[in-house]
Parts: sequence; structure tokens; C-alpha cells
Amino acid sequence: MITIRTATRTDLRSIIDLLAGYFAESTYGLHVNERVDADHATRILFQVLHQGRIWLAYDDLELVGVLAVVREPNVWFPKKIALKEVAWYVTKAARTTSAGGRLFLAYEHWAQEQLSNGAVDAYFMTEMSTTSPIDFERRGFRLAERLYIKD
Repeated sequence: MITIRTATRTDLRSIIDLLAGYFAESTYGLHVNERVDADHATRILFQVLHQGRIWLAYDDLELVGVLAVVREPNVWFPKKIALKEVAWYVTKAARTTSAGGRLFLAYEHWAQEQLSNGAVDAYFMTEMSTTSPIDFERRGFRLAERLYIKD
């Protein structure tokens, strides 16, 4: 059974272990041929915990997914604060479950609360080139940009 919960500091090591799969399968893995520095990743995730939120998906007792979101100012309009996805990953074995969708719904519910109470001005989702297409427009999002890489 898939359950979702908010991460705490004690989850950081498990999240880093899970993110190894994320980096290997994502465009980051195609671009960078090295392991993630665990100390650096811990600092990043600790910052995300304090400036955003991290949700974890479990299939019974096994960690199978993560969605991490950070609150950050717009680079051109610093008074405009947005929520940006840092990582959204579900293990291959759990992709046929509801884990990814439940992570997204947890984020969307919290983000909508943040938007409604004025804590943020917008929230974003990313669609990686290495994942199946997701119709975010159907969920009320609008396309803002496309990111290309040449390495």
C-alpha cells in the first residue's frame, strides 16, 4: 500500500540513496558522469526542508519515491516568490503504482494553500525529457519555458 509523508532531517540519508536513481535516469545523469557528493546533497536537502518541503512515498516500509520543492525568489523580480520542484522521482518498480501521482497531489495541495494564503506567487512543475509526458496544462499549469542542454 502506498503512503505519503513529509520528510524530516532523519530521512536525508535515505533520500540521497534514492536520488542516485534519479540522477542516473534523468538528464542530469546524461550530462554528469560522477556520483553525487553526499555532504553537498545533505546540505541542499537540509536547505529544501527549511525553504520548502519534501514528500516521501512508501510502498509498505520501502521508500519508493520523493518529491522535493523549494521556495525561491524570481531572479528578475525578487519580491515574487515561487515554489520550484528540485526532484521528483519514483523507482522503476513503483512506477505502476500510485506513488508518483500521490506525491504530486501532496505537493499540489500544499502549494495551493501557499498560493491562497499569499506565501508564494506561483508554483512550478518540470517535465524531464527522460520521463513520460505529463499533461500539466490539464491540471491548470501553463507552459513557461523549455530548457535545452548542449554538452
